Amino acid sequence: PNNLPLQLTSFLGRDADVTRIRALLAECRLVTVTGPGGIGKTRLVQDFLATKDRADFFEGRPSDIGVPFATHSRTYRAMLHAFPGLAVPDWVRRELSRILPELGEALPLPKSDAEKLLFFQAKAEATRLAVEAGMRNVVVDDLHFVDKESMEAAHFVYAQHWGHPEGMRTILCLQEEGLAEPAREVLAEVVNTGAAIRICLEPLSPAEIQQLIESL
Repeated sequence: PNNLPLQLTSFLGRDADVTRIRALLAECRLVTVTGPGGIGKTRLVQDFLATKDRADFFEGRPSDIGVPFATHSRTYRAMLHAFPGLAVPDWVRRELSRILPELGEALPLPKSDAEKLLFFQAKAEATRLAVEAGMRNVVVDDLHFVDKESMEAAHFVYAQHWGHPEGMRTILCLQEEGLAEPAREVLAEVVNTGAAIRICLEPLSPAEIQQLIESL
């Protein structure tokens, strides 16, 4: 099932963008959809993913900024809730308890590089199990609000799936001007390697705006 919000207005003027996203995701590449607030990024991917048998929608929130792993604690809690039958190994559950205390020991956040690597590997394993169980179409909305620790972990985890037919298709929606510099650099590097394609939404034409008004 899709966990996408119900839309109450018509979707107009984005046919070319939808066609391009469909082609890119068929190659299992990362798609970034950029543009200013209110231009229709979220609506574009929601309408596209609504045609899929299953889509999983995660998001950054303004309150996440500056709180280590705030976004990922919410994301992984939602993922485990969506796939309650996952056979998550004990070591993975133990590591995830660093951000999900309900899983058991409630370990502290990692301090050393070795602890951080094991923590990231646990996230990767949990994600791999979810992908095998059907999490194949994922959108992360408002990426510019994601805390830097979650951003680093997400790159470690998600990059393992890009370019692989059996991997998940990932769409990131963001306002580039709101993205912190380290994250901006990482995203630019991913685009430069060809693993990701950037789609910048343009404003609707006057005719399309008129159609939208008439549809309300």
